[in-house]
Amino acid sequence: MPQYPDFIIGSMRLGSWGKNLSKAELKSFVDRCLELGLNHFDHADIYGGYTTESWFGDLIKSDSNYQKAIQITTKCGIGYIADQHPEHYVKHYNLSKDHIIASAEQSLKNLGVEQIHSFLLHRPDYLLDPEAVALAFEHLLSSGKVKHIGLSNFSYEQSVLLHQLQPLDVLQLEISAMQPDLFSTAIPGFCQLENIALSSWSPLGGGSIFSPRPDEKCQRILKVLQALQGKYNSDIDNLLLAWLRTHPAQIIPITGTAKIERIEAYMTRGKFQLDRQDWYLVLQAARGEKVA
Repeated sequence: MPQYPDFIIGSMRLGSWGKNLSKAELKSFVDRCLELGLNHFDHADIYGGYTTESWFGDLIKSDSNYQKAIQITTKCGIGYIADQHPEHYVKHYNLSKDHIIASAEQSLKNLGVEQIHSFLLHRPDYLLDPEAVALAFEHLLSSGKVKHIGLSNFSYEQSVLLHQLQPLDVLQLEISAMQPDLFSTAIPGFCQLENIALSSWSPLGGGSIFSPRPDEKCQRILKVLQALQGKYNSDIDNLLLAWLRTHPAQIIPITGTAKIERIEAYMTRGKFQLDRQDWYLVLQAARGEKVA
């Protein structure tokens, strides 16, 4: 199983799709993450309309210490309509062998790293050829361009199919108290048995629970978490992260914030797990009913 730090730093909102940090702000943010021991950054080729990898890569290329210290996850496979790709006239998926290989090579150039730590297929392609995917993965691994391979947003059945052809190292999925359906699937057990790392994007539910007008589900979850704050001496953010980290699949949260103070809080106050019954209290609130 690949080794990751306590949290993976999500990069989608750092660039033009989010906070749009200046170069100086990005350097300060990355430097503080590294000081905290958080050296793994999650990217995708489409972030920022195909601009965020290169923008982040400018920082990596500026100092050989970054090239040595920073590890990268990036993803490919979504054909996004953007100025950078005028040939795209419809949003689509492309997981052909040639596209996967070309995407990895482009990401290496964009980011200025010698090897991509974890290279993932971003979303399932309806025209997917499993054997072609396996050949692409085999090429990237054998060439040393990629250290680990995996999938993002694939179902259990799709993951098992590809794992049989080329063993996977990591799955990245939407998992949170607001989106707990994964725990009713075979994926957590599959990852544990096959020694596959499991990471969670949007571990705080995209901030829905912090909305000024949370929906009924979020209100139920919020009520439970507020009641648990005193017991764990924790804020809502870290209780949500602890809920994920309590699972024996050792789920790795991917942060979605550009605010370094929140990441500092995750590191200093977020390393705990919930009691079993408290874990189920949160699940019950998410489902709106008791477990069977």
